[in-house]
Amino acid sequence: MNLSAAQLRELHASLLSEAAQLERRLNELTHPPGSVEMSLPQHAGDGESEAQTDVLNDEALSEALRLQQALKQVRQALVKMDQGSYGSCSACGLNIGFPRLSVSASTALCIDWQCSSELQRAS
Repeated sequence: MNLSAAQLRELHASLLSEAAQLERRLNELTHPPGSVEMSLPQHAGDGESEAQTDVLNDEALSEALRLQQALKQVRQALVKMDQGSYGSCSACGLNIGFPRLSVSASTALCIDWQCSSELQRAS
């Protein structure tokens, strides 16, 4: 591992903060304030209102899934930190530099593998 103790502490704090923020956003999305007493749209039952509700529900579901995936990555990074393998690319094993980790502390891939992965998804 190429990270100093001070860098690890900084990244650990960043991961904990990110996890708390993701958990808070996920909770707000899945349990909005006043959701129990939410009233139906004024024209409940008409096709347009139902379609709008479906779109909003789909958007909320997509965002919740994205947040869950991000939270999973943060938690995996924290586990790797506890195991002493944090900062190593999960694809090639090379060290991920502090500058990259300081931008995205939960990243599991070095820049080369990240670019390769994104290119494969795009094609």
